[in-house]
Amino acid sequence: MITLFAVLLAGCGATPVLKQPAMKINASELSRYWLPVSDSYQFEIDESLPAKGYVEAKYLIDSEGRVHRVTFTSMTDPQWGEVVREMLAQYQYTPSAYNTKLIPVWVSNEFTLTK
Repeated sequence: MITLFAVLLAGCGATPVLKQPAMKINASELSRYWLPVSDSYQFEIDESLPAKGYVEAKYLIDSEGRVHRVTFTSMTDPQWGEVVREMLAQYQYTPSAYNTKLIPVWVSNEFTLTK
């Protein structure tokens, strides 16, 4: 196994908590609503993955700062999509100072990964 280091913006729970309807945003807008509890994650991945990968994903951050409903719009290899899904399952967010109503968001994000 090889260790993958990813510094990303963005945990997957079973049922999202939505205190109001979710807004659709791009990753560049995320900090207006939610801030990651940590900005880097480390875990082991399969050595058979290509050296680099690219994944475009959409996911819901609920009113408790958890990631749900990850879907992919583009990826270089389906295995990299599963890596992103596993990473997002670890993510937890805290509301920004401007998000006092705990507005959930649908985020469109791009991930460039290397091992």
